[in-house]
Amino acid sequence: MHGGIHFHAQGTPDQGSSSSPVPRQLPADVGGFVNRTDELGQLNAVLTTEDGGPLVVSVYVIAGTAGAGKTSLALRWAHQVRERFPDGQLYANLRGYDPGEPVAAREALHRLLTSLGVPA
Repeated sequence: MHGGIHFHAQGTPDQGSSSSPVPRQLPADVGGFVNRTDELGQLNAVLTTEDGGPLVVSVYVIAGTAGAGKTSLALRWAHQVRERFPDGQLYANLRGYDPGEPVAAREALHRLLTSLGVPA
């Protein structure tokens, strides 16, 4: 996990909205991002069915060697399509190629749920 969680209320206060705040955890978009149009197109393609209808994607994996730009690609795409995810966006750096131990799945889940206010 990096940084805090940010919430943005739905609607305006005068509308009397009783919905929960929306999490916005994406780090800043990547400056100087170039190329990767084919990969961005592949990611965009998973958002719609063949007839153009919405498709629910549970997990989409971007794999590659260290330093290939996987995180930059994912962040660029996530910023481009964030309006397609009105319930918010969560972010967890699992430190796969960083120095030190990667973040275990149970630890990542614990951090995400804790940041959303779910009691231990």
